[in-house]
Amino acid sequence: MHAFAAGNSSKKGVLLEILRNLKQQYLVQRQKNLRMHAFAAGNSSKKGVLLEILRNLKQQYLVQRQKNFWMHAFATGNSSKKGVLLEILRNLNRGSNMGAVLICSQEQAKTPYYIESMGIRLYSMEELAYFLYQNIYLVDKQMLGVRLWDWIRTEIGNGELAERLKKGAEAGSSLQNMVLTILRNVDYYTPEELEQLSSKMKILNTYQEQERLKLRADEYFINGNYQAAVYEYEKILNIRQSERLGVDFYAHVWNNLGVCCCRLFLFGRAAKAFRTSYQYRKDPEVLKEYVCAMRLGLSEEDFDEAMGLQNIRGEQLKSLTEEYDRLMEESSEHLKVPQDLPGRLYELEREYYRNTRYA
Repeated sequence: MHAFAAGNSSKKGVLLEILRNLKQQYLVQRQKNLRMHAFAAGNSSKKGVLLEILRNLKQQYLVQRQKNFWMHAFATGNSSKKGVLLEILRNLNRGSNMGAVLICSQEQAKTPYYIESMGIRLYSMEELAYFLYQNIYLVDKQMLGVRLWDWIRTEIGNGELAERLKKGAEAGSSLQNMVLTILRNVDYYTPEELEQLSSKMKILNTYQEQERLKLRADEYFINGNYQAAVYEYEKILNIRQSERLGVDFYAHVWNNLGVCCCRLFLFGRAAKAFRTSYQYRKDPEVLKEYVCAMRLGLSEEDFDEAMGLQNIRGEQLKSLTEEYDRLMEESSEHLKVPQDLPGRLYELEREYYRNTRYA
């Protein structure tokens, strides 16, 4: 499939181009399993675009294969129509299927399975399989527990799989076996892809608990769920320190904890975390983070006094706060009251709840 035409202003032209290439791919490759995993955002205009794509794909497939399939879109929250279409193209080109379309072959759940720590709602087994495969660092036995079994049994209607997961958990089955049991029940990933995931999980099993927790915390951090990340970083620090992991590991943990606290406006806790990180490893950038966190959390008078007590004065203090002062000057224009104040407040509220979901 060739690239999305950025300059095409016609929705019809874009869709026809997508469908033309999909049809050509299908006729050349003669793949037995034409599948689709489309990702869409929630407003009505984007929904209309995707429904048009899905209707045409379904019609082509029924004509050529004479089979009955249905499909649905998985929402990602992308606010751009062009971004939605690009996301579809990226997923069509994913993996060894060389642009194969992923169709959900099982019933869509009326009530989604909610992954609270990520703020994600899953409506099908295909979406569950995708989440597990792409977020393996976040998966634990609690996530694959009673609530999931009940959802698979009542919403998906797969009592056999739910019972297998339940018996496996009661028998002390490993997390790896439980994940692979779900993925093998869904015709979504190839045997080669499942083998790659299995190898990845075997390597994870060789890590110390602190290392696995850090991978999990980092994943939350990358996804903007700072409260969950703080929870995981603090779990690491509550475990007895391991000499094998070395000082760099703990310096990174404290630093990342500080960044998360800053993004939650917890400047006092952030400053403490940065200072501890700097004690583990004398990184000038971490010292700058510490000074800036102190500056954000204290009045100017208290800040000067605190820096004086720590012998951070003169040119050193000026160099450490130079970037802070510059950013404050540049931010003045962003502090103006927006024209659509209620709309902006609503966006900030949603961002706050997204960043403070509890793991």
